Amino acid sequence: MSRLRKTVAKRLKESQNTYAQVCTFQEIDMSNIITMRKELGDNFQKTHGIKLGFMSFFIRACTIALQERPIVNSVIDPQGENVISRNYVDISVAVSGPNGLVVPVLRDCERKGFADLEQIGRASRKEKV
Repeated sequence: MSRLRKTVAKRLKESQNTYAQVCTFQEIDMSNIITMRKELGDNFQKTHGIKLGFMSFFIRACTIALQERPIVNSVIDPQGENVISRNYVDISVAVSGPNGLVVPVLRDCERKGFADLEQIGRASRKEKV
């Protein structure tokens, strides 16, 4: 394995051992988002130099949900005694790249706009794993 792939595997295992993992599937009506992307897409690409994808909408929705339910964005201290609430939102998203899966940590999502989130996703897909 490459150094990057080993690091990704190590961090994923650390995360699995340290933090609660959440995986959920929900059906939602995406028609408004599809319409918004069609209406704003060309201008967004001209302004930011990147296409407006779906991932930034998902990350933004998750960020808002985590801010509204801070207990879900909390951790237990290493001694296992206290719940530590975070006043920031970091989200990891698995991104398929040309040489495998990359899982970048998107830090301070509450401060990022759609263009920032799309740039991070784009850069992650280009990295060699």
